[in-house]
Amino acid sequence: MFVLSRYGYRSVIRLVRTISNVRVRFAPSPTGYMHIGGLRTALINKLFALRHNGKFILRIEDTDKTRYQASAFEDIVRCLRWAGLDPDEGPMVGGNCEPYVQSQRRALYARVANKLVELGAAYPCFCSVDRLDLMRNEQRRRGETPRYDNRCRTLTRSDVAERLQAGQSYAIRFKVPNKKTTVMDMVFGEVEFDMDDSEGDFVLLKSDGMPVYHLANVVDDHYMDISHVIRGVFDLSHTSRQNVYISPDILRLCGRVHFDRFATEALALCCRSHNTSTYISCDFLSHVRSFLRDHFPNSPVSTESCTNENDQRLAEQLCALRGRVACLSDLVNPEHGFSFMWSLPKLNTCTDLIMSICAVSTVQLSEVVNLLDRVMAVLASTDNPVDIRKCIIDSCCVTGIKQSDAMRILRTCLSGRKTGLPVVELIQLLGVTEAVSRVCNARDEIMRNGDMRNRG
Repeated sequence: MFVLSRYGYRSVIRLVRTISNVRVRFAPSPTGYMHIGGLRTALINKLFALRHNGKFILRIEDTDKTRYQASAFEDIVRCLRWAGLDPDEGPMVGGNCEPYVQSQRRALYARVANKLVELGAAYPCFCSVDRLDLMRNEQRRRGETPRYDNRCRTLTRSDVAERLQAGQSYAIRFKVPNKKTTVMDMVFGEVEFDMDDSEGDFVLLKSDGMPVYHLANVVDDHYMDISHVIRGVFDLSHTSRQNVYISPDILRLCGRVHFDRFATEALALCCRSHNTSTYISCDFLSHVRSFLRDHFPNSPVSTESCTNENDQRLAEQLCALRGRVACLSDLVNPEHGFSFMWSLPKLNTCTDLIMSICAVSTVQLSEVVNLLDRVMAVLASTDNPVDIRKCIIDSCCVTGIKQSDAMRILRTCLSGRKTGLPVVELIQLLGVTEAVSRVCNARDEIMRNGDMRNRG
């Protein structure tokens, strides 16, 4: 049907240089721990959103209740936070398109499915599970591909009304047209699918009111104003189904971008095993980015380079911590205060701690922002400990913040704790780039919090 693309992420970037109002989503199903393929998809979407000043949305597609795992949902959120791929909108942060969990949007899917029935594009199906199983088993026995025989498509209005009045349960099926459909993909170009080869009229809404993936996916993309769907090439075939029932009267088609998948070895690598084994997230993401850059989809995967980078950085950090830790377990024990080395501090926690410092010392938020801006400016030009310390002292004189309070504020931004290592040592441990990133994130969160207070 189609061949693996020779294009990569950079090709797509060139195609969409002038795009505005970009909204992309990462929409995993919580049926198991997230693997590198999922992390790569999230990373590509995040980079795309950042490139175009857009929004990165996390949506949880939990319509398959037979495979749903609550721990998998928690793992998705934890992995994204660990990797620094925080969504702009999602279940944990909210947004204008709430809720961001599909099982909480059932009324919307039912409304769209019923609208398709009104338009004559779909119909209620009263076939029992037993009948469908018998039909499929018989088709398999004859060596045929199992497919629905479209029996309920021919029911008259009076037949349907009679069954509904009798209280029979039903699903809603889409009338698959007997024709070819063309999918326009921004990487693969035009890809043609013969819908007559499909499994017959497929289900949109199950008898229990839950939507199937193909309906919920498209409906949410429409109502969440998703501009581009960026995902693996495996999902390209799904797009043919979704294309046939997208109608200008109901749903809008967004841009499609499909990427070559990782080799099988890559998909077997679980992100959980890496973040629990204390890989440094930026090193791990750097390793994932190398696959995007080199774009070798069929190459065997090795984490050797990631491990080497991780080991080298860990050795440097251990050198700096000489005399402060006795064994490696001290580094991962939360009670010892070194968890900031392996995970980003929670912004809401940082903000609350800084607010408490300001409340006790009568420090204004504008003064805190001024302090953080000055420190970031110096860190951008030097990593000399003497210069950094001098900058903090000078900033205290300018802003009027006590030196002890300034140190606690900066320590909170860097580690999520008011007490702990000296600030200059923290910066050296994290590295200037990471330190600037954390201070910048904390500053932005403080400003958002201040704006909300002013509006309140």
